[in-house]
Amino acid sequence: MNQFTFDLDRTQPENPALSIICINKNHGEYLEDTILSVLSQKFDDFEFIISDGGSTDRSLDIIARHKFIRLLSGADSSREEGFDQALAAARGRYVMVTTSTDGYLSRDWFKTATETLDKTPLASMVFGACAAMSAEGSLGRVTFPRLFPFNDVPQMEKYAEVWLFKGIHGAYLPELNYCIKTDLFRKLIGPSADFPELDSIDPILRAHFEFNRLGYLSRYLPIMANFGRTHANQDQFSEKNQRSSRIYDEAWVKYRDDVIAGRTQHRFRNGAGELFATVSLSPPSS
Repeated sequence: MNQFTFDLDRTQPENPALSIICINKNHGEYLEDTILSVLSQKFDDFEFIISDGGSTDRSLDIIARHKFIRLLSGADSSREEGFDQALAAARGRYVMVTTSTDGYLSRDWFKTATETLDKTPLASMVFGACAAMSAEGSLGRVTFPRLFPFNDVPQMEKYAEVWLFKGIHGAYLPELNYCIKTDLFRKLIGPSADFPELDSIDPILRAHFEFNRLGYLSRYLPIMANFGRTHANQDQFSEKNQRSSRIYDEAWVKYRDDVIAGRTQHRFRNGAGELFATVSLSPPSS
């Protein structure tokens, strides 16, 4: 599919390479932008699932205009429940998550991300750059990468080591554009046997922690992949999310200190989940 189109009237593939899952509740003001950013991709081996948690605005009318979308509708008790429902329904071997206020910038992102994972057996995830967008729809500054030059972000084991010593603040993975193996993602958002305190935090944060702690590797692609919109009532500024961040940081400090003290060894896994290196690390000199 190389033509530019917003009107996918074909049926979704039964076994797609990629599942795009989106959660929505009463964000009809921005939802059309999100949908069009997905449907304009130059790639046809994907499915698009929207979990709507009981919208009372015009969201359902907007979704109904696009036959390609697979809608999961009905009131849910939380954003997490809607996310869980969408992920459970995903049929792709890879998955990406967006929200109904954000979207994609590169029309080649789905194709490039899936092809890169197919060709990189050591990697379990790929991610790109992202930019801010105002509530009115104007693109702003690049929000990621933050600590590294756009074209010079550490890769694979090196990026994993940045996480080990700087945590999520140094080795953030943009959850609204990363492409990850679906089976692995389902595993990572589940309960943590070694860090049960993480079971109460946001599942995306829990997945980020476990991805790094368990030694899975990611590859950065210097592509402007997505935008994140600033709007009223964003969850990231809620007390719940602030609490999740505090619990995450405490667990990361505990793990980092255990590695530095030699009480545990950090391990690297390939894309099949197999250990290929077990290493002890020392703090960087600077």
